[in-house]
Amino acid sequence: MAGCVIPMCGINGVVGLEDKSLIRRMNKAVEHRGPDDEGYYTDKNVMLGHRRLSIIDLSAKGRQPIHNEYNDIQIIFNGEIYNYKALRDALRKTNRHRFTTNTDTEAIVHAYEEWGEGCVTKLIGMFSFAIWDSKNKTLFLARDRLGIKPLHYAMTSDGVFLFASEIKSILQYENVRPRLNPQALYNFLNINYTPGEQTFFKGIKRLQPGHTLTYDSKTKEVTIKKYWDITVNITDQPDEYYIQRLSELLSTAVERRLMSDVPFGAYLSGGIDSSTIVGMMSRLVGEPIKTYTVGFNEPWDELEESKRISEHFGTDHHELVVESKDMEKEYAKAIWHMDMPQRNIIPTIMVSRLAKQKVTVMQNGLGGDELFAGYRRHQWLINGPRAAKWVPQLLRTGLLQPLSTVQTLPYDVRRGLKYLATAGQYEKNYVVLAPQVIFPEDQEQLFPGLLRKAVPMEEVVKPYFDPSMQHDFFNQALLMEIKTYLRDDLLDRFDRVSMAASIEGRVPFLDHQVVEFAFTMPNHMKLRNGQSKYVLRQVAKDLLPKEVFQKKKQGFNMNNYCWYKGYLGELARQMLTRRNLQDSPFQYEYLKKIMDKKPSPRYFWQYAQVWNAVAVEIWRKMYLEGDVRNPKFNIDHYM
Repeated sequence: MAGCVIPMCGINGVVGLEDKSLIRRMNKAVEHRGPDDEGYYTDKNVMLGHRRLSIIDLSAKGRQPIHNEYNDIQIIFNGEIYNYKALRDALRKTNRHRFTTNTDTEAIVHAYEEWGEGCVTKLIGMFSFAIWDSKNKTLFLARDRLGIKPLHYAMTSDGVFLFASEIKSILQYENVRPRLNPQALYNFLNINYTPGEQTFFKGIKRLQPGHTLTYDSKTKEVTIKKYWDITVNITDQPDEYYIQRLSELLSTAVERRLMSDVPFGAYLSGGIDSSTIVGMMSRLVGEPIKTYTVGFNEPWDELEESKRISEHFGTDHHELVVESKDMEKEYAKAIWHMDMPQRNIIPTIMVSRLAKQKVTVMQNGLGGDELFAGYRRHQWLINGPRAAKWVPQLLRTGLLQPLSTVQTLPYDVRRGLKYLATAGQYEKNYVVLAPQVIFPEDQEQLFPGLLRKAVPMEEVVKPYFDPSMQHDFFNQALLMEIKTYLRDDLLDRFDRVSMAASIEGRVPFLDHQVVEFAFTMPNHMKLRNGQSKYVLRQVAKDLLPKEVFQKKKQGFNMNNYCWYKGYLGELARQMLTRRNLQDSPFQYEYLKKIMDKKPSPRYFWQYAQVWNAVAVEIWRKMYLEGDVRNPKFNIDHYM
């Protein structure tokens, strides 16, 4: 289903400096994001660079930067604008704009001419872009509403402003010295990512989703504005209204994301989210959809479920089994692509690489859990205020809190006790339920020095809670997860691992119209009688096999124990030595106690701590001790 849209890409730029070798190095660092072509624009003390992954309009007309008819506005763009044809028609009717290409990128250029910074409110799609306005000497950056496409920036002490899709491009400038941001490390060790504008590097920030940034090169001032946010506006309609409307919006979102002049497919996990997307794609396309699944040959993978869905819809199905030995050759590369320590990404990189052999565009079911309360912790969240009434304060502080610090108790038991002990304390309650949290008593033993440099997690998440919604902790928590866990962890990972294989990933559940509608639904349309994602299950009822429709959330994670007893345990013992950890934030003795134990599933969560420590050490040696500007920089050296 073709159109004339510009493809996924990598964008880079500098204001305040002319150095063509720098912009070429910045572009080279993200060659994987656009292996098909590159383009540049230079003006006095302004440089723009672009890497192109060709998907639609494969001709030279799609080469960026693209400019307006007067050549005084230049754009580099990463993303897809699904309503660009309607925009072009509206702009043509004004008789003020002349188009020379059929690309969506040029539609943004003229939308900026017509509406200025407000042009972003007219766009439906996923995007990050940069516009250089040579008349006003301003740089305008924008990021899509949900944060599907990344954008980073930095202002140096010598007055140079840099931006890029990935941080490794910004680090190509010699005056950007890579320095650790302790707060980001603390956040990562607690919840496996760092929320908000902060990155792992001091002085390098993320532009937040739904925001724009204007840099005035004359005054060297940065102005950041929010142009979109999610609001909770619960309506009172019959169940059938929400079911029918969601089905319509989601089907439209899937159809929008079928635009492509290259082969497309879908990630298929076997769960209700990705299965629903594949089902809707199959209805809209008159040929078998190419589907891809990754498994681990473990009882908890979803290979059988995926195969069942594939057979139901008659897809062209492909499977990949990832084993422990794959860690050795992939781990350092994965961290390089992430620009930060990370785990649980190798399987997706590998299955994306498999998909790249036949397709270039992939849809997936990301966002369904966050919008429609698909995680087990969401059951706990809705009961938080009730627990505060059921459990007396004296019992919480006098018994449950002290008992929750007993480290010999199983992780989930301690988590349940902490949940009850903090019931009614919204930020603390959420942190207890956050994915992979490490408890304070463990922090004091694993990284005590870091605690003195960091803001506690409950303070980190506090700004994401709306005080005016204290009566509805459930929706507050869902909003908080979308603004942190979804956009800063899941979407960031999805973009990096797909682009590492030069795959464009599309996310129908995160069409902003679907998201806005989801927050008009009463809570019982999401959770009902202990069943998660009630409304989505009703949408999928006539689409999916009964066993998938009724299937409980399983989750897609590499099992810490399974990996630890294989390659990870050996790697940890090699890297996490007393000598290697001398300049590290980690305490060797604490990690050694875990590594000295005979491998057992009961230490599942402790292995997560070991794994995070390994990831941090690889990242530290690669980015802080290595020289990413060196043309001979070798990723494999850091394993």
